[in-house]
Amino acid sequence: MLTDMPAAASAGAATIGARLDALPTTPFHRRLAVAVSFGLLVDGIDVYLTGGVTAALVRDGTATMKGAGAIAIATAVGLAIGGFVSGQLADRVGRRWTMRATLLLVLIGGIGAALSTSLPHLLAFRCLTAIGLGGETILGYGMMSEFAPPARRGRWLALLGLVANCGMPLALAIGYFVLPLPDGWRWMLAIPAALAVGVFAVRWSLPESPRWLETRGRGDEARRIVTAIEAQATSRGGIAPQPAAPPLAGPLQGGTNGRRLAAAIAVNIAIMSAIFGFVSWLPTFFASSGRDIAGSALFAGILSLGAPVGTAIGLVITDRIERKWGVVVTAISAVLLGSVYAFATSDAAIIGLGLLVITNIYIFGTLGVVGYVPELFPTATRMRAMGIAATLGRMVVMVLPFAIVPLFERWGQMGVLAMIGAILLAAAAIVARYGVVTRGRSLEAL
Repeated sequence: MLTDMPAAASAGAATIGARLDALPTTPFHRRLAVAVSFGLLVDGIDVYLTGGVTAALVRDGTATMKGAGAIAIATAVGLAIGGFVSGQLADRVGRRWTMRATLLLVLIGGIGAALSTSLPHLLAFRCLTAIGLGGETILGYGMMSEFAPPARRGRWLALLGLVANCGMPLALAIGYFVLPLPDGWRWMLAIPAALAVGVFAVRWSLPESPRWLETRGRGDEARRIVTAIEAQATSRGGIAPQPAAPPLAGPLQGGTNGRRLAAAIAVNIAIMSAIFGFVSWLPTFFASSGRDIAGSALFAGILSLGAPVGTAIGLVITDRIERKWGVVVTAISAVLLGSVYAFATSDAAIIGLGLLVITNIYIFGTLGVVGYVPELFPTATRMRAMGIAATLGRMVVMVLPFAIVPLFERWGQMGVLAMIGAILLAAAAIVARYGVVTRGRSLEAL
């Protein structure tokens, strides 16, 4: 159950929060962004290397199609477990130590998977790697939200999302050169472990979140950290006048907390359904429509450009609009564009409308999962709530194929788009009803 911090701790956190919110951009903020985004990039690379690795295993006769499916399931299960467990740990023992522990799991799991001598061993170590990586999005976005000033919080978080979305092209590029090598799949599985060492080194000196420290009664530690960051700002032109401690919202208990959690779950399920129920299935949809493999891959590759474009647009607009309504509008517009795309027949229409749909989906994801969800919860329960929402979203990915295949067989791509559209509309309705406005507001005032 999600509970709130005591009133005294809440007041202390408001003071710490006001000092953090008054800061300009400092070298610390840039260093934190690099450390967090590096981990998110590793997560993105790992998620997208699974397909290439399983294909190589099947090609070499090391695994059957059933075994390849088991690897994908083990990865998905690990990501779901990792999101839930890391969220629990981060709220109980701290963000910094949890981030270190998850990286150690990635290191151990990646090396173990690369050296596996049997499919069961590979599945176990692959799941362990995914458990470590499962917390990256939660810990990374949550940690950045607790340091970034309100006026630039959305931009900082969107920048992390832009870096994370580079994982797909990087994974494809690395796989192009590595997978054809003898035992290339082993090297691919070792890459996240090697990168985790670098991330671990970059993150070692990062401090704990002062907001979290205050909720645990460790105010002296929190103030020392904030004072050190303020010293960097002072040496580079000063600090903005500190605002008074913002008015605290009412206690986030019972229905209020449940409604916000419902909004976060809805956003996570919607974006995971859109990406893994539509975007990742595009090559299959094109091939089933009669295109050859090369043509299907080409069309899917062109449409995938909508991912970085959508994330970049989200980066530009996130602090200029109210994120709650941005989430609602982009979910609805994605449905409307998808409805038109379903009837496209010419190559030009398919590419043009498809790019618009995918761009819209990634704007929705940037505003929602990256920018909005971390703001919805108090510091004492932020990571747990994000972990629950992310885990449920990832669990949907596991069951999506069981819905997509029969829908596609009976109604084609239009049936799949109808299902994804219904999920997006439901998410828009839930956020409109239960979401809160967050733009420019201190985390303690939400």
